[in-house]
Amino acid sequence: MDFLKKIFGGKHTAEKPDFSKDTCYRTLGISWSASQQEIKAAYFGKVKEYSPEIYPEQFMAIRKAYEVLKEPDSKAELDVTCLAEPSLKIQFSDVPEASSSQVKINQAIAEAEKAAESGDSIARAQWIRLLKEHSLCLAERAAWADAMTDLRTVLSLVPDDTETTRNLRTAKFLLGLSLARQNKYQLAYDVFQELLQGDPDSVEIAHNVALLAAACEKYAEAVRMWKALFAHYQAQLDKVSEDEYLAHLIVEIQKKIAENSARIPAEKPEEKTVFAPQAPDAKTGVKLAVSLMEQKLYAQAIQILERAMSEGDNSLDVVDNLGWAYLHMGNIEESFRLWRKGLRDHNQHPRLKDSIIRGHVHVGRSMLEGNHITPALTHLKQALAADSKNIEAYDLLAQIYLQKGDPMAAIDLWTKALKIDPRDKKIQRSIRAAKIRTRR
Repeated sequence: MDFLKKIFGGKHTAEKPDFSKDTCYRTLGISWSASQQEIKAAYFGKVKEYSPEIYPEQFMAIRKAYEVLKEPDSKAELDVTCLAEPSLKIQFSDVPEASSSQVKINQAIAEAEKAAESGDSIARAQWIRLLKEHSLCLAERAAWADAMTDLRTVLSLVPDDTETTRNLRTAKFLLGLSLARQNKYQLAYDVFQELLQGDPDSVEIAHNVALLAAACEKYAEAVRMWKALFAHYQAQLDKVSEDEYLAHLIVEIQKKIAENSARIPAEKPEEKTVFAPQAPDAKTGVKLAVSLMEQKLYAQAIQILERAMSEGDNSLDVVDNLGWAYLHMGNIEESFRLWRKGLRDHNQHPRLKDSIIRGHVHVGRSMLEGNHITPALTHLKQALAADSKNIEAYDLLAQIYLQKGDPMAAIDLWTKALKIDPRDKKIQRSIRAAKIRTRR
């Protein structure tokens, strides 16, 4: 390991990648999985569109992109540094494109939804079609999270709609890319991790998890993912030994494995420090940790807060923020252990009670999105046991029962939520959709 650290500068962390920059693929308007024939065709198409006389800068960018992608070695070198694009687009066979403005579609959706409540099958079909059309409008605006809401509503009405299921995954993939391009590494990593749990054989998703894991300083996870990709491409090369690109790609992946391995902090025996910079005082340290957490830099925040605790600072701020930092890093048991101990030490302080409830809801939501139903149920029920008026916990539990094929149980939970806030329009819509589903 020492020789690797010499090669890569002996650093545990690396300069953060900037995924917001245009890649050669985006310049040519092609997907990450494009063949050489598709790359060449895209290049000539762009050259015709941007002639060097009228668009010299665009032409040079197009030319440069093509020069990189046409050569197996430079293409492989690029591919291990840029995020993979989805090979599919959001589209419906029965809804070619959005034919109306978003405002008109919203009005039509409200009318069709109301008519469908009476059991009108034609209105129900129209409602589903309008939801699909609306999702296409949102996709055109890159409003992926909102598009996903429409697609989930469609699936609540037609659970076996494979086209909508595929589009939902594509929208989630594009949401992850959007977050990554805003350099929101942790959020993007979480999205692609959830996608990988549902599709563990996807090379594109695994590739993005590897890159984002490194960006989040999860170097051990990055190594694990790159090794899996190495095995995948090696198996391909064994079948097609003359593939020059695959041979170069495997070499580049080996470099990534070595690079990330060198950045995994080695376990060392405790040593006396000859010199250490002065630690910030307690108040400044907590403020710095909170600032780091706002930037999703949870590992660094944990270091500061753990140091504060080791020096005897068990204040409410330190305990609460350290619990959330642990939770966001996936150390769920430790976060709840810390909060519960804090409750005893701080006389059942309401702030910690609230964090425990919100923590259970947060974990429940994440588990549900990752299709881990049993732990999701456990955490959401614990949230309701502590706060019987938690509308979000009722909503998420209802979604689970609807997903399990029990719309009546879902309706019962949403009805309880509606008693808490009768004006909650989201809950009202969910109940209507579930009731329509029971009439099928």
